[in-house]
Amino acid sequence: EDPKHPGLALLPAHGTIRNDMGAYGGPCACRWPEGVGLENLSNSGTSSMTIPEGFQLYQNYPNPFNPSTVISWQLPVGSTVKLTVYNITGEKVATLLSASLLSGYYKYEWDAFNMASGVYLYSLSIGSLTGKTESGFVQTRKMVLMR
Repeated sequence: EDPKHPGLALLPAHGTIRNDMGAYGGPCACRWPEGVGLENLSNSGTSSMTIPEGFQLYQNYPNPFNPSTVISWQLPVGSTVKLTVYNITGEKVATLLSASLLSGYYKYEWDAFNMASGVYLYSLSIGSLTGKTESGFVQTRKMVLMR
């Protein structure tokens, strides 16, 4: 358990190898609280175990997609993360992830089997684990679902 955040256990991300055995957190560690979308989240630590230099939301791939796509991002520090999908009119259609994560590189696979063809926007909102910053980073990108 993390002493700074009682009740949140530090566990290795699914499918990753941990050289530090979790002792130092780092890019291969992931915080698994009660949250939305954790079953589709993976942490893709690098072999050099580097910490990202800044917040970044990457373009999904493939794009266009049918029916699933991968959305990835990086966190230089532990943060609260919310990944949301909107239709082209700005209406929220899905909250893919809402959780606290440690620094590292993350991927989320979204299966849009029940969604209509069209243009969608996905947005990553990042806040601080300390609660001092409610929304430290927000970035939105476009993706296309083609049936």
